Amino acid sequence: MPNSFLYDAQIGPNRYKTDEGFLLCLNVPIARAGEQEYHGSELPGIDAGPTGVIVMMREESEVFAPATMASFEGKPLVLGAHPPEGVTPENAKILTVGSMQNIRRGQGAESDLLIADLLVTSADAIDAVMTGRMREVSCGYMCDVEQAGPGRAARHLHHRDAAGAGRGNARRDPDRKSTRLNSS
Repeated sequence: MPNSFLYDAQIGPNRYKTDEGFLLCLNVPIARAGEQEYHGSELPGIDAGPTGVIVMMREESEVFAPATMASFEGKPLVLGAHPPEGVTPENAKILTVGSMQNIRRGQGAESDLLIADLLVTSADAIDAVMTGRMREVSCGYMCDVEQAGPGRAARHLHHRDAAGAGRGNARRDPDRKSTRLNSS
C-alpha cells in the first residue's frame, strides 16, 4: 500500500484511487537540480545571451536542502497558473485542489529530481490528470535572481508553492506547452 493511504484501485503504475474517490499520484517530479533554460522574457532585468536564452543553475545543495524539502511538505495544489499572491487562508478554499507530501530526493537515474506524492481531491483536477490535460507540476517560489554572466543567472531561493507545466522533470520537452497543476 503506498504511504499510509487506503486505496480502492490502482489505475496506473503510480496512480491510485482512494476509498473516497481522490487520486493519489506517487513519485511526481516537482523540481530538478542542474541547469535550467529560461526565455529572456521570463526573467526581467537579466540580460539573455545572443540566443535569447538565460541559463540558471539550480544547485543540489539548495534543491535538496532540508529547509527546501520541508517548505513543500503539505503544500496545496492549485489548478491553473501560480496565483501571484500564493495560496493564503483567504483564498485556499477557492484555489486548493489537493496537496503534496512525502517530499524526497529521487534515487538512481532520478537523483537530480525532487519527488513528491500528490493527493488530488477536486473532481475537476482529477479529470484533468486522468484525461492527460494535466501532465506536469511546476513549483512556485520566490527568489532573488542576479546576472551571473552573459545569458547566465544565479538564484537565491525563498520557498512558496507549486504549479503545472514544470521544469522540474528533467525529461520534459522544453518546447512543449501544457496546462498547469500548481502546488502553492
